[in-house]
Amino acid sequence: MLYSSYKDIYLSKVFITDLDGTLLDAKGSLSDFSKNNLKELLKRDDFKFTVATGRDFYLMRSPLRGFDFKIPLISHDGAYVASIDQGKPLYVENIRWDYLCDIYSYFKNNGFSVFFKVIHNGEVFNAYDGINNFLEHWYLTFKQTFCCSNIIKIDKINDISLYDVLSVTVIGTREIIEGVFLNMRNYSELKVSKYGRIEFNDKISVIEVQSIHAEKINGIKFLADYLSISYKDIVYFGDSDNDISVFNENEIHKVTPQNGIDTLKDKACEVIDYHYNDSVVKYILNNFK
Repeated sequence: MLYSSYKDIYLSKVFITDLDGTLLDAKGSLSDFSKNNLKELLKRDDFKFTVATGRDFYLMRSPLRGFDFKIPLISHDGAYVASIDQGKPLYVENIRWDYLCDIYSYFKNNGFSVFFKVIHNGEVFNAYDGINNFLEHWYLTFKQTFCCSNIIKIDKINDISLYDVLSVTVIGTREIIEGVFLNMRNYSELKVSKYGRIEFNDKISVIEVQSIHAEKINGIKFLADYLSISYKDIVYFGDSDNDISVFNENEIHKVTPQNGIDTLKDKACEVIDYHYNDSVVKYILNNFK
């Protein structure tokens, strides 16, 4: 789904990086070294740099405040492309309504409150249909505290029928989430992910559902087409499972840190130092002319 236009820019090379485990340090922050050098580089008209992350748009912007990005950023695992000051998104991969209703019924039948990431009139919202327990209350509070986006309470699924839905999320104990997740193998038209919350030492997990097309490579493909650049012009940095779709593209120059998963190391053009040693920015400083 395409939205508003963006200023035409000709790029000869663009650096695109994942955030967590790649550009950011072990605490999920940007070191002073990386921050200061990137800000200086971004002052140059010929330096083109952006991020592609699994974070939502608002959580993505948190470590990037004060950066003068010249090209749009990719969030939600490639499902959302927008400029740093947002306006209307350029590209969205939303969940089809019939699939959304199906997965919503499944979660409700399993006793969950359901959280949504939605877009309406170009603005990103968090929506939820209720709170049943401490974990769901914690998750809502987390969104209110860190996502800096509007949060709306809905009474029924039809309340968001006019919205684009980027993702659907439920939270629970690891054991309950595991059982629900294993029974979702038939949802082949959806991308279903499960991960632990580090705040609870991974004893608490979430399931996140997105469009099957929510892959970083699709966000990058849109960006490349939109800015009239070739995959050969892209240097990409990534470390984890959600970067595999990019590392499968032969023409992209792929770089992974030492902490990257083995699958990426096997496909990478280069393996650099650990992410917490500012390896991405050091690589850029050594290679950008």
